[in-house]
Amino acid sequence: MGGWRNEGSDPHEGDDDMPDSATTWKLIHSEREALANTLEGLTPEQWGEPSLCAGWSIQLAAGHVLAGAEQ
Repeated sequence: MGGWRNEGSDPHEGDDDMPDSATTWKLIHSEREALANTLEGLTPEQWGEPSLCAGWSIQLAAGHVLAGAEQ
């Protein structure tokens, strides 16, 4: 189940079906590729459109997500 955990609780308790690290990274790379493919098809006008993040354009939101991918 999602949500906040109590302080001191085991963050992996009940997560027996959690994927291993290699599987997790494979999924991350797959999602990044899908995002890149979506962004590649945007027109200049679409980059300037508002995103679902109040006050952020598509360009700003995409930049924020992609900057995190470089870390």
